[in-house]
Amino acid sequence: MMTVLIVNAQSGLKWQKIDSFKEKYNFEYFIRTGNNTYDAVFTIPHNKPFQATQHNIFIRSYDKNMVQVSERGIPAESPRTLYIAGFRNFNVLAGNMDEGKNPFSKFSKDEKVLIADENMNPLTESTFPLHGKRNYFDGLPTLYASPDSSFLIVVASEVLPGKPMKQPPMIYYVNVYDKSMKMVWTDSIKTEQVFGEDVVLNNVSFSFIENKLLFACSIDKKGFSKTPAQLFLLEYEKPQSYKMVLKEDFPIDLISFQVVYNTNGMVYLSGTNHQNTNEGGVMGLPGMTKRKLFYIKVDIKNGSAPVIKNYDIDKDFTAKYPDYKLQLMESFRYPTQLLVINDNLYYISEHRYSSTTTTRSASGSTSSTTTYYFKAITIIKFDENGGIQWLKMIPRTVETGGIYAQGICKAFRTGNDICLFYYDYLENVTSGRNIPRLISSDLKLWLAKAMISSDGEIHSRVVSNIGDDKVATEIPNMIQLGDTRFLVIGRRYIGINAAFDVYYSFYDLD
Repeated sequence: MMTVLIVNAQSGLKWQKIDSFKEKYNFEYFIRTGNNTYDAVFTIPHNKPFQATQHNIFIRSYDKNMVQVSERGIPAESPRTLYIAGFRNFNVLAGNMDEGKNPFSKFSKDEKVLIADENMNPLTESTFPLHGKRNYFDGLPTLYASPDSSFLIVVASEVLPGKPMKQPPMIYYVNVYDKSMKMVWTDSIKTEQVFGEDVVLNNVSFSFIENKLLFACSIDKKGFSKTPAQLFLLEYEKPQSYKMVLKEDFPIDLISFQVVYNTNGMVYLSGTNHQNTNEGGVMGLPGMTKRKLFYIKVDIKNGSAPVIKNYDIDKDFTAKYPDYKLQLMESFRYPTQLLVINDNLYYISEHRYSSTTTTRSASGSTSSTTTYYFKAITIIKFDENGGIQWLKMIPRTVETGGIYAQGICKAFRTGNDICLFYYDYLENVTSGRNIPRLISSDLKLWLAKAMISSDGEIHSRVVSNIGDDKVATEIPNMIQLGDTRFLVIGRRYIGINAAFDVYYSFYDLD
């Protein structure tokens, strides 16, 4: 059952600097790829007080060779505090009409979503008003795409005043647009009417399949409540009319999961049911820690009974996978990603946590340092009935500074295989073992690639070394351009004030 590792050296990434003058404008992120063009968001620093946000953002388009082809601002009708996303050939600007001058204030003005064409010409806009002076929005609107990218789902979450000692209820306002940006659905979901009073919804997600709105969420057990931890999947055939297609009770207090909505009408929900344990240490001795792994598949199209499987991690797994006994106790967690390939669900879990140390100088001033820890990567393959075909782990122990706070593992589907990028020390990749380091440095980390076949064979190889160019790949922001090509973004940090230059590179699989 040991992971097979084949290591070959490969030439490093060929980094090219993205034009980003700190005193004039900053590169932020890419928002869409398609038709061999790449769109990027830049922001202009606030030089004047009370300057509206939309005047400080512009979009730059590049061709397939990353040569600049156009540059344009965003419409004056845009929200004041916003982010930009791409959907098909459209730009979606979602945000709040609050200009965000007070970083401690809540979003207490109307939400707004503006949809524009590829040249930033406004096409349609929606406004979500608040319904009381004490109400506020729980963050900016959230965007979801249907599995086949035929529908865009926009969700605004309004928080209503609660009774004393009670959790305030929420309302989710949902608009759905088709691929021509015609609104085909508008709805509102008040949480206390569906789930009862004083509940906190976790792991919330929406999708639109078979002309039905789908809503998944979970509730953790609260204190001495008789209500257990529960997982839900609701199906709306028309607005204000739902049926509960899944309501599953769990014996342990907390639920952490992810969901995949597939184009064939299948919904996969998988994660762990666990205790509130210390993320930084070993979860407990065998038999003392309660953790369960669950797999659920719901057929929305045919309406058949859900497939539900549960596994006792500490009992079942330690006996079945003795080579991973220690790593399973310490590192196995809820999924950071789920992928579906040929009706097989792949569960990918990266254990990460942080530790902050505060020191006080002789003069009385204090300073704090945060260290980020990344442990073994777990990959599980479920068959179409929820049975575990195999479990593999990539051994790893990495300690880094704040550069990697976002995480350093991301998987992509490439044909029937999985391509997984992660950071590790060279000796770990080359040996296939976890070799602890007493003294570590971010510049000693290597970007590695693991190709994972459907039968669980893992071929790992080194891609590039941070120490060569001192450019750190932002793995969470990697974009898959095709089956075997990736757009890679890297940052080169300068000095101690967190200033950085931004780079890009293309990476092609062999």
